[in-house]
Amino acid sequence: PLGRVKIRKRNFWVKRDDQWRLSGELGGGISGNKARKLLHFAVNRTSTAPIVASMGGHQSNACVAMAALCRARGLRMLYLCKPVPRWLRKNPAGNYARGLALGVELVPLQPEVYRRCTYDVIYRDQLLQQLIDDDDQIEWLPQGAAYVGAEYGISILAQELAEAFQGSPLRVVLPGGTGTTALFLARHLVKHAPNSLVFCVPCGTTAKGLEVQMQSLDKASGGHGIFPIILDDPNPKFRFGTPSDREWRIWNEIKDAGLFLELLYAPHTWDIVLRALGLDSDPDIQKCSMLYDDDADNIVYLHCGGIEGVATQLTRYRRAGFHFDDDDADADELLLTLDKNDGLNTVKSPTY
Repeated sequence: PLGRVKIRKRNFWVKRDDQWRLSGELGGGISGNKARKLLHFAVNRTSTAPIVASMGGHQSNACVAMAALCRARGLRMLYLCKPVPRWLRKNPAGNYARGLALGVELVPLQPEVYRRCTYDVIYRDQLLQQLIDDDDQIEWLPQGAAYVGAEYGISILAQELAEAFQGSPLRVVLPGGTGTTALFLARHLVKHAPNSLVFCVPCGTTAKGLEVQMQSLDKASGGHGIFPIILDDPNPKFRFGTPSDREWRIWNEIKDAGLFLELLYAPHTWDIVLRALGLDSDPDIQKCSMLYDDDADNIVYLHCGGIEGVATQLTRYRRAGFHFDDDDADADELLLTLDKNDGLNTVKSPTY
């Protein structure tokens, strides 16, 4: 579905992909961009390997989504990650707890070993082989589901957007971790809505790192050479993923405007977009002429989901000393609701 939100007197469309779900028989209610990227795995999987392996953060949304798919198919799942903090091992919470509930076998690695696994495929495969029986085969799903098969579900997203706006040119904005969604959306949206542009904000990586990842995936998927436009802050004011006063204010501002978002990728993306639109004075970021148009009503924010991670994100902000208003009951209710859920989070985001 589509929604509307008004931020700083500017109207934005919101593609509510957080409400786009795989049916229970396919993946147990997986939603958002992970559902899009893993749709191919859910409906077109050809591998007969009894084991699926991936890697990433122990609070990863992708880990939970993959785990749900594996459990639905009776597959074993191995997940390479960095060491899990002692406090989290003693009191599992968030996506870490959900992954364990779904049967994920976490394989904590020392940082240097983990880093090597990101680029040395032979080394990684040998490490995984030591964890299984010799006769078993492993299907590898790249971190964040950044694989060629992700194009299938994202091409459907492009069609939905074009149909919703009757083929009019769009300016679609979204966060980019691996850039997978942005890459394939840019490729397919122009087919159905000519002259449309996709803007991607790097999250957890640099603009150059994001560009390299997208170029690699583009080459692996046919080399079309169509890429999103990267919006970035050349002088970042804080480390991504660290509780930030600026992003805390933005998250609350957008929540108060009626749009509930996750607290990691989305506030950073909105921060960059608002500055690129000239809605926040910042000498480091000039208005982006391809995005900015006083008369246009074609900017669409892609809500990629991920709100199942908000509970642990709020906990991190609280531990960092950020203030929660006494009347901010919805935050406390969300923490309580998410903590009580087993397996996949089933809390529903508001409908707009």
